[in-house]
Amino acid sequence: AFVLAFLGAGISLEVIEPPPKSGEGSPKAVRYRIIGTTFFGGPGPGGQRGIDIKATTETGAVWGFQCKHYTSPFPVPKAQAAVAKAKEEFPDAARYFLIMSGEPTPDVREEVERNERWEIWGGSELSIRFLNEVDRTKQIDILQRLFPNKASELILRLYPLRDDPLIPGSRFFDVWNRPGRVFHHRAKLVGRAEELKRLHALIRDPSTQAIILPAIGGVGKTRLLRALDETFASEHTGQHLYFIDVNARPEMGSTVLRTSQDGELVLIQDDAHRAESLRSDLVTSLIEKHGKIVLATRPHAVDDLKAWLVRVGVDSGAIQVMPELPPLKRQELVGLALEFLPEDAKHWAETLADLAKGCTLVVTVAAELISQGKFDPTKSWTSDAFQREVFDRFEAESFAQAVEQSDTALARDILRLLAVLAPWNEQVLPLGKMIAVLGDCSPREFQEIFDQLREARLLIQTRQGWRVVPDLFADHLVYRGCYANDGKLTEFAQRLQEALATAATSTVLRNLAEAEWQAKLENP
Repeated sequence: AFVLAFLGAGISLEVIEPPPKSGEGSPKAVRYRIIGTTFFGGPGPGGQRGIDIKATTETGAVWGFQCKHYTSPFPVPKAQAAVAKAKEEFPDAARYFLIMSGEPTPDVREEVERNERWEIWGGSELSIRFLNEVDRTKQIDILQRLFPNKASELILRLYPLRDDPLIPGSRFFDVWNRPGRVFHHRAKLVGRAEELKRLHALIRDPSTQAIILPAIGGVGKTRLLRALDETFASEHTGQHLYFIDVNARPEMGSTVLRTSQDGELVLIQDDAHRAESLRSDLVTSLIEKHGKIVLATRPHAVDDLKAWLVRVGVDSGAIQVMPELPPLKRQELVGLALEFLPEDAKHWAETLADLAKGCTLVVTVAAELISQGKFDPTKSWTSDAFQREVFDRFEAESFAQAVEQSDTALARDILRLLAVLAPWNEQVLPLGKMIAVLGDCSPREFQEIFDQLREARLLIQTRQGWRVVPDLFADHLVYRGCYANDGKLTEFAQRLQEALATAATSTVLRNLAEAEWQAKLENP
């Protein structure tokens, strides 16, 4: 029933089609929409007619799906028998799929896929396809309908998302400020008094509807937003500040917004340069209620955001773009380092400030790593080598908290691949090609590590797919994943290049260009 519901949810599936003529051209991936599904045969073993489900594609082709519920390893002879029976009793299928609740062994997979027009999916691959191909609302409906006793538990585990997309600052920053995290926003606000004063003034200005706060990655714009949240109540009586939560279900409206009074709300959207996270519906409703929106963004997206704001109902004359947030001054960075360095290492504060080149994220992470005894500042560092090492250690610490040590190398490749392809979903690059890039990785291993990275909040889901956070860390992963220290392409990048062909070229080029742009800003 689950597979039938999955296939009948209006999905499209990608398959590999052979060249039109033998020996001419190369196989290519083609996506077909399924327009009809039905059970085939009767209930129980006696009703089997080679397949369980018959699906019709948009081209009129019929595909056959055979489902096997096995908790123990599925033996090769049974796989051979399933293939033979399907061919004999349903010979007209354009394509066959053997779907198992467990994971097929390599021998079983090889046995099935050596047959022309056959594919085999294990339970983990079926789960990934369900999560990536089916609309979120339909996913929840299917789970509630087919698993009524476990639906609430499943939904809570699979979708760690909130129903209301507007959340207070305390909840927005909670995940980043937990003890033990090397990257956080717990530092005191330094060097941003004028910018904070300007934000409050613009919010009070009755002629302002939208405020754009541009800043390059890592200079402290999110910490400034936290200061705005911390001081908001004392500055704006009768108004309330909320953050737009990208972890909220994108199809959900906001009870907070719907029940708010006229002019009551001010909303903040951090990392607004990620266009897929923008909520036109929320901003349109906000403006109708005479609220205000603050968009924090990378500088390159300012013009696009101004155009988007006008499209969703903001008066062009009511948009205020603040001056680009400058990097902190040297003495301000020194003060930031002193806040987190232990007493016996405070003499390194000036060195960290010089090597970080204005990047508050690098100073914070480096100081935390030194305080935990996980970073040696006594080496002779160049600025770019220092920043690279800080991010590499941050990456290692993130994996140490998220995955088993034996899975670290694979987790690193998975996270880098997701950063390169962001926002990733199966239409950007199908799971099969993801596995091909990763090399020695099964769908089950991918799903397990993916879930662990998600639970560690290194991944967030937007309306268009999955993305690595924080942003500057994602830039680092893209750049380090594709370029070695000598500037040459890495083995990972070469595997990616071979697997992609033209499938997701525009996505990769956009992410790589942004990572290179950020790297040049930090190391001109």
